[in-house]
Amino acid sequence: MQDNIGFIVASDLAIPPLFGEELDSRGVEVITVPLHINFGEEHYLDGVNISTKKFYTKMIKFNAKTGNLPTTSQPNPAEFAQAYDQILRKGIDQALVLPLLKQYSGTYNSAREAIKHSDLDARVIETKTAQAGIGFMIMKAYQMFNQGESVDSIADTLNDFHNNISISLFVNDPNYLADRVPSVVGYVVDTLKLKLALKVEDGTIKPIGARRTQKKALNLVFNQFEESMQDKPFIAYAVHAGNLKLGEQINDRLLGLNVGENPYVPQGVLIEDLCAALGRYVGPDGAGIIACTDPDLVS
Repeated sequence: MQDNIGFIVASDLAIPPLFGEELDSRGVEVITVPLHINFGEEHYLDGVNISTKKFYTKMIKFNAKTGNLPTTSQPNPAEFAQAYDQILRKGIDQALVLPLLKQYSGTYNSAREAIKHSDLDARVIETKTAQAGIGFMIMKAYQMFNQGESVDSIADTLNDFHNNISISLFVNDPNYLADRVPSVVGYVVDTLKLKLALKVEDGTIKPIGARRTQKKALNLVFNQFEESMQDKPFIAYAVHAGNLKLGEQINDRLLGLNVGENPYVPQGVLIEDLCAALGRYVGPDGAGIIACTDPDLVS
């Protein structure tokens, strides 16, 4: 087995605290290449000079003042190249690169372009997920690495690992979805002031349905979530877009889930701010659930 492995991720990441401590104690490098966030002519690096909390506060003010939404752009290949060099300087010569879901970010292409000019032995994974989903992938990869699996074998597993991850989202204000829903659908939803329920399926954000009230839209989110879990144990994040109270409500409801006839408490539920990459489309006061059913992670 090789001595160690590195991970490169694009922007915000969620890893359960105890697992994060284990990575730190074993000297495992997780390098973040931040997403670019643009409020008009103001430019920020996600997690570097703008926090998630500040992102949502600024988004509301920016939209109220200009009628526009912030934009995000992917790191360029040179930024990934710097991350690869940083891994190599640590004496680690193999790594896994885990960009955001490909359809909504060019990070995958930037990461692949940069690896052509690096001495790092790296595999770029088409994750088809984000935030906690990528955190779950790192947990799985590190577990396999400790079992003596090769980087190629781990990469093969991760390329399909999104099938073990469920992302269900609630959109309080559909205006923030912008071009992510068809214009006719967006017009109807906006005119009727509906709340949206979404899911991430095979790397694509898809609508589940729409309701007039937050409560009914959240019911759709939970119905989708329970259906995707298929009565399996899970580890989950209750995520929220700047509304901790809503995150806590989702957390309480997750802890109260029933499976079959028996009360069911999941292996773990954590509360986390929804990352800017997803929050850009969900908007303020959105929320959701990101969960994983891989039996090796929840056992």
